[in-house]
Amino acid sequence: MNWQSVLTGMLPEHLLLIGIVLLLVLEIALDKPRGALGVSLVIVGGATAAAAWLHFSGYAAAPFPGHFSGLGAGNYSNGDSWARRAAATLSGASIWG
Repeated sequence: MNWQSVLTGMLPEHLLLIGIVLLLVLEIALDKPRGALGVSLVIVGGATAAAAWLHFSGYAAAPFPGHFSGLGAGNYSNGDSWARRAAATLSGASIWG
């Protein structure tokens, strides 16, 4: 398995990790952090788009053979989990502001 396959297969997860790091940087660097909701929505939207792109392009490789992975067209639970993450992001936004 080459690095390109690993990075492509885990693109949604990498985008979410980038979002977590950005939110931490915003919280630490600014006295009154603003824009956390916007950053969250952009990152979750980008990760959702990446997951949809992988699904509709028929991507079915296993980044780590022998471990669980998405299986292309039959993997509807992955889309459901992305929808739940987006809903959680939107509902949690009213808590902070």
